Amino acid sequence: GIPSNKIIIGGFSQGAALALYCALHYEKPLAACIALSTFFPETKLPDPSQLYNKDIPFFQAHGESDNILPIRYGINTSKKLKQFLQKHEFHTYRIDHETSDRELT
Repeated sequence: GIPSNKIIIGGFSQGAALALYCALHYEKPLAACIALSTFFPETKLPDPSQLYNKDIPFFQAHGESDNILPIRYGINTSKKLKQFLQKHEFHTYRIDHETSDRELT
């Protein structure tokens, strides 16, 4: 099989929320996590002391014109994650609730 430290987990919207959750709860080391147009519900934010993979790269992006999941949710999630993820990046793009070539490259 593929070694876990070669696997990048990611998703879009609800799938990205699941990717964040899984990356932080998977006991083996992963390569990275990509989370597009997503958020963690504030009542479901994990306890950082019980998480894994906090030292891997996390890339989070959000559309500035997202009318399904307004950007403030992505910003709030980013602020919370940056408190305990050393390699967390958050970027915004001039898109709606979608992906773009710029976001994925």
